[in-house]
Amino acid sequence: DYYFFLSLSKKNLAEKYIFIANKWKYKPLWSYAVEDRSSDIVLLFYSVGANLFEDYSNDGWKYSTWNSFYIFDNFQKKHLQNNIKNNNNLKFITFQKIWLSDINEQVPQNEEKSLLIFDNIPSRYYFDSLVNFPLDYINTKNVNDFLDHIIEIANLKKIKVYLKSKRSFDRRYHHISYINKIKKIRDSGKITYINPDISAIKILEKFDNIISFPFTSPSIIAKNIGKKSIYYDPSGTLVPSDSKTHGVGLLTSRSQLNEWIINL
Repeated sequence: DYYFFLSLSKKNLAEKYIFIANKWKYKPLWSYAVEDRSSDIVLLFYSVGANLFEDYSNDGWKYSTWNSFYIFDNFQKKHLQNNIKNNNNLKFITFQKIWLSDINEQVPQNEEKSLLIFDNIPSRYYFDSLVNFPLDYINTKNVNDFLDHIIEIANLKKIKVYLKSKRSFDRRYHHISYINKIKKIRDSGKITYINPDISAIKILEKFDNIISFPFTSPSIIAKNIGKKSIYYDPSGTLVPSDSKTHGVGLLTSRSQLNEWIINL
């Protein structure tokens, strides 16, 4: 690949090549060939959920040669500056929020006492294995507990619960039992289900109280636009850090969750 790109005339090279952060920790060798010929090479953190984004300095970033980044916010910028030790010429463009998708559909009218929650859909085990995703925190038990604990407390407090899934369900990839669970609680009237294809930002603008499955971006965006937002870890196993929470609080027990909801 390196010699192929080296052989191309400059008119056949792109002005910019963008790489997604959850797939690349190191620049591929061919990128040096196009970078030497004035193309820009950029690493894009389009969200906060990249599994390469850890909290310890020896996780590989120390030796990274990326120097140009599109990032979600200044927490990511600080993390990269602290961990990339062999490059003092780092360039950043900060987005704060990215409009990934939207459809022409209105957000449901929310009631006065309402709570908006964002899940993270667990994948089918064979799909996780096929693409070598880690079978760890985003599993059916944790995501089910996340929903069950919030819905139980909110219903007791007469608070209407609205659920926005991270994306539309696809039975090829997403866990069937979770898809069935959502259908069951939606049909029972315990939640109002919002079309996953509606922009998360458009939805957040309509609600005041937000809980997200850790560590996804809606609670961060909500905090940045002045909403009350929190992460809830039903397992009680996660350790908060700025590079993961981006300044959003983390609840790690049902008693903490209950107190937060009461204080709304």
